[in-house]
Amino acid sequence: MCFYFNGFFVILSEIKERIKKTRDEKKAEKVKLMAKTQKTQSKGRHKGVAPKGPKLGGGGGGKR
Repeated sequence: MCFYFNGFFVILSEIKERIKKTRDEKKAEKVKLMAKTQKTQSKGRHKGVAPKGPKLGGGGGGKR
């Protein structure tokens, strides 16, 4: 009976290790992806067209 429990705990610990490993891999992949997106965002920003200021002058007349 004792052998069954030892085997059970060994299997449980292996499963826990596997789950932990996959979590760590997913976290590492997520961090890698975030770093990559930040790098591309900083490179991809270009100045483009300057924003227009407020229009000056009156409403401009219609027909008179």
